[in-house]
Amino acid sequence: MTLYETIVRNANDNPSGIVAKYFDKSWTNKELLNEADKVAVALVQKGIAKGDRVGICLPNSLYLLAVLYGVNKIGAVAVMLNPKSPSSEMARQLKMTECKAMLFSRIAIDSVVGIDGLDEDMLLVCVPILSGMPLHIKAVLMWRLFKNKKISALKKKFKNVYTYNEFIHAQGKAEASDDDLADAVVIFSGGTGGTFKAVVHSSLSFEKSAIYCLETEMPLPKEFSMLGILPAFHIFGLTVAIHLPVYAEGYVVLVPVFNMGILTKIIKKDCPAFFPGVPTIFERLLKYKPFIKAANAGKLNFSKFRHGFVGGDSLATEIRDEFNEIIKKNGGNGYISMGYGMSECCPISINNRESGFEESIGIPFGDMIIKILDENGDGELSEGEVGEITIASEHIMSYGFDEAGNKTGPVADSDGVSFLRTGDVGYIKNGCLYYKCRQRRIIKVSGNTVFASSIEKILVDNIDMVKAAYVVPVPNETRGYGAFAFVAMDEKVENGELLKNIRAVCKDHLIPYAIPVGATCIDESEIERTALGKVVWGKLENKAKEIMN
Repeated sequence: MTLYETIVRNANDNPSGIVAKYFDKSWTNKELLNEADKVAVALVQKGIAKGDRVGICLPNSLYLLAVLYGVNKIGAVAVMLNPKSPSSEMARQLKMTECKAMLFSRIAIDSVVGIDGLDEDMLLVCVPILSGMPLHIKAVLMWRLFKNKKISALKKKFKNVYTYNEFIHAQGKAEASDDDLADAVVIFSGGTGGTFKAVVHSSLSFEKSAIYCLETEMPLPKEFSMLGILPAFHIFGLTVAIHLPVYAEGYVVLVPVFNMGILTKIIKKDCPAFFPGVPTIFERLLKYKPFIKAANAGKLNFSKFRHGFVGGDSLATEIRDEFNEIIKKNGGNGYISMGYGMSECCPISINNRESGFEESIGIPFGDMIIKILDENGDGELSEGEVGEITIASEHIMSYGFDEAGNKTGPVADSDGVSFLRTGDVGYIKNGCLYYKCRQRRIIKVSGNTVFASSIEKILVDNIDMVKAAYVVPVPNETRGYGAFAFVAMDEKVENGELLKNIRAVCKDHLIPYAIPVGATCIDESEIERTALGKVVWGKLENKAKEIMN
């Protein structure tokens, strides 16, 4: 079933059922189908055909759904873009994917106007996001977005620029593609290494992902609701937060920005049954005074809440336990737990009540075949042995490609099963998957394996002034590589004194070759992160080399 066929089924089964809520406005299944059909017709009228790539640069909103499913109807490929990307990055991604069109919101207007080097005939459509917003939020955004009218500037650079109302008035019909194996969505990945790669998924990949996710939550609640705060340009947001509730014939509560006030208000009113999020969301809620005040007063409404899926990074045990305690104290029987996924396959595993929570990143989903390979990638390891996680699945990506056009993807093993090498290091024990680190975060010192995350934990746990630590490999003449520590502290210390303190502490906890060979103090604001808050390790590695040289 294609993405578009999902909303056709829903409109036939329950035309008046709510599929999405956006502040004070809702769409029914029939309304979404009608709007998606309009988008499809308009795209065809503007020359977009099956297989063409269309950039979607929108925050979570009703029209995001219409554009996504409309693009899919005609067999075009949705290229998911971050509305907050700078012009250079946006241009880079559009060129890399050879997009023939882009539908964007005014949130992205500054970046879109600043784009250079694209075909002047490219189709550009400005899509509204304000409809349905409360007046006080709308007023703030309108002032920010409309104080400088940029559409006229855009029309000077490109020939085919339209407002959504101008674009959507096309007449006619658009034939629906039924090829669920064709390219459907492009997600960008690889940001933590400082480089881009594009990951391509089919509609079938999204369907299978939804099927296996839903199986873990049986029996499903009568009212299936999902909090859609994760952005659509992130695979976790698109598969779980947005398409999954549509596939389940439930509804998604769309949140366009990561705002603690908006999120707290939603939870106070009626938290949806499911809540996918990255650890940062839960960490920030626990530091947000109005949320904690409401939690202590028992004014949060977790009565319908079932499960919070946490992925994208590691969730601290203390954060998980504190949040779960708040859920219980505020009328809920649900919980949050760690899971695991990646742009190439999302999700892969999730913890439930029975699997236990400590350290595990969950039980693999029903279709997953997981092998742990040795460091050479040619031998399968036994249970409990640490190696590279490789996966085979029906909801794995079709293929990926880099800026040079080089394709990557799953590779068939001796039995003809296609496995993807994840680049993640972990092990399997008692049916659960355990994560150690990314392969790039393994430091080979004199042939010995050192886990950067282990050094970081020692520094944070044993040096009082250390708030955070970021350890990367750095070339070393005698050992091949050594560990270098970037340390965020309350007070800055000279590098020599800092390294001396670190070595004094580490000698009691680490074998000699794992002790850092260099260190420097750094302000947290200097740590470059991706749009979802992940550290861009490649940049830190380059900085460490410069310091050591």
